[in-house]
Amino acid sequence: MTDERPMGPHNVVTSKLYDQEDERGVLHPGQEGYWKVWGARAIDIRPGDLVMSGWKDKLDDGTEVIQHAEYEVAEMASFTAPTMNTIRVGFIGTNGLFGSVGMLQAMVLLRWGTGNKLADSI
Repeated sequence: MTDERPMGPHNVVTSKLYDQEDERGVLHPGQEGYWKVWGARAIDIRPGDLVMSGWKDKLDDGTEVIQHAEYEVAEMASFTAPTMNTIRVGFIGTNGLFGSVGMLQAMVLLRWGTGNKLADSI
């Protein structure tokens, strides 16, 4: 799902966030919506969460780019190689595709509720 909006294009996560904000781009305390999980790490991901992550990469011509991924987690999943499960958390997105986040990879985790939360692993 990709749509065009101001500051677009947006994928599944940014589209949901954009839809829940008021005309000033605000989600008010006590209002149901997707809220940030502070201090979250890959091990905190669970079904229903929205995950955004990014990483640096190099194109074939040597140009550095920032890759970006957004996921809406439908269910947790494992890698077929058991050692991968120790360094990455796997899941199936609502698009039916397998996704993963590395244990040390930077990410933003958002969870449905009425306010910001502290990560379970803290």
